[in-house]
Amino acid sequence: KKFKAASAIAISCNLKISQNLRETRIPEFGIDSFYKAEFFNSIKLKFNLKVENWVYYREETHYMVLTVKLNSLLETGILRENSREISEILNPENVDREKLKEIVKNMGNFLGIPEETEFVNCNGRDDISIFDFSEKHIRTCQTKFVQVEEGPALMVSLVGDALIEPFWPQGTGLNRAILSCIDAAWTSMQFLSSDDDATLEEISKKSDETFRILKDASPADLHPVEMHAMDPMTRYRRYRY
Repeated sequence: KKFKAASAIAISCNLKISQNLRETRIPEFGIDSFYKAEFFNSIKLKFNLKVENWVYYREETHYMVLTVKLNSLLETGILRENSREISEILNPENVDREKLKEIVKNMGNFLGIPEETEFVNCNGRDDISIFDFSEKHIRTCQTKFVQVEEGPALMVSLVGDALIEPFWPQGTGLNRAILSCIDAAWTSMQFLSSDDDATLEEISKKSDETFRILKDASPADLHPVEMHAMDPMTRYRRYRY
């Protein structure tokens, strides 16, 4: 299945990091304007940029990713012209990269990243990008069993982004990817011990149930990670199969 939002534009970048004590004390965060409206209103006043989500992580680089409203990208001059097609809006010729870098570096400085910090070099260009993430794809099931002319049935199972394309502002992509791998491993164990079509049908129903929970799961739907094992009942509170 494909889900499409009206408009969803993001900016991501990697800035070089030093061992400056001030830099190592910048707190990592992932915040949403729904919960921190006052903070994001102050960002709008300071940078004239309407930000909806802002994530900052620090390891080998300063990594920032933001979701930004189209109108404010036009107002700041990051985007030169509007269009009906998102592909035309985000065409490199329609993006003022110098203005984009300037505003993003100012936002980094607001966090405590020194002004003179350079972008990480990626294939000869500064590692900063602006992109569309308005589409999200999700499969209708995780596992299928394929009957062949001779021999036992074959099992096909999808995991990670191939199963559920993540909506990355939620920060759930890696979590769901790991859970989907454990789910697939559990289904594989059941499959390898099966001996008839009726059993395969039962296994398929169990797989569908774990996937139904996984695709919409929130932290409240999961047992503490210390309890997690192969059996879905150890991971999903709502699993009742």
